[in-house]
Order: sequence, then structure tokens, then C-alpha cells
Amino acid sequence: DSSLLVATGSADKFCYVYDIASHGSSQGSGNLIQKLEGHTDRVYGAQFHPTQAMLATCSADFRIKIWRTTARSA
Repeated sequence: DSSLLVATGSADKFCYVYDIASHGSSQGSGNLIQKLEGHTDRVYGAQFHPTQAMLATCSADFRIKIWRTTARSA
């Protein structure tokens, strides 16, 4: 799998996960992989765990959410 994922927070209460791998081209695809719903206010940050399939998000709703991620098949 040649995926390279990036997660972003947003003012619209969601976290977005994009695949930015090149997939054979000189630029990343930027395809939206997932829109994570669960916060009730803007999402300020998102961080992947360095070795586990997990993502943490923090929000202005005073909550930290842990999301389990799964590998995507090519």
C-alpha cells in the first residue's frame, strides 16, 4: 500500500483524513478518505500515533477523541 495519510482539524466540527501519496505521479492525489464526526465544536488538532493504528483529535468542545484507523486496500 502506497498511502500517505494526513489528518486536519476544521472549524466545521469535523476531522478530515486525506491520502496525499503520489500513486505514480509527481504530485499527491489529495483524495478525501474519511470525514470523522463526533466533536461539537471546531477541531483544533489531529495527530496519528507513531506505531499504532490510532488518531487523536482535540476540539474546542474540551474533548480529546481517539479514533481507531484501519488500513485501506489499494
